[in-house]
Amino acid sequence: MKLKVHGYSHEECRIILEELYGFLAATRTLKRWWKRFNLGDWNLRDSSQRPHRIHHKFSAEEVDTVIDLRKRIGYSTYQLKPLLEEKGICISESMMKRIIKEVHLSRGNKMEGMRLKWVRFERDTPNSM
Repeated sequence: MKLKVHGYSHEECRIILEELYGFLAATRTLKRWWKRFNLGDWNLRDSSQRPHRIHHKFSAEEVDTVIDLRKRIGYSTYQLKPLLEEKGICISESMMKRIIKEVHLSRGNKMEGMRLKWVRFERDTPNSM
């Protein structure tokens, strides 16, 4: 903060801190600290961005039921959905896929993560078909 008080810009402060002290800070962070400093808040530590509560939509028993059915029957999520609805568990297919993938009961999609190369259809001259 002393550098800023002496009239240096945020970018100049960042360069000086990096060269003299080896402290790496983004210009945006220095601007945020300067704003807090001017408001009278001397605590320049960043507050946690973690949410106060993490809500889980499904209970552990429901997740265990999905895993157990997948292990026993081996059906796809499309086929497991009616079986789970009979038991009173309403989980979407995408959520079931996520659960099954986390437990490594799925071989995955062989096209997942692959970049598709498209060949453009062009001719040398118009109407050359």
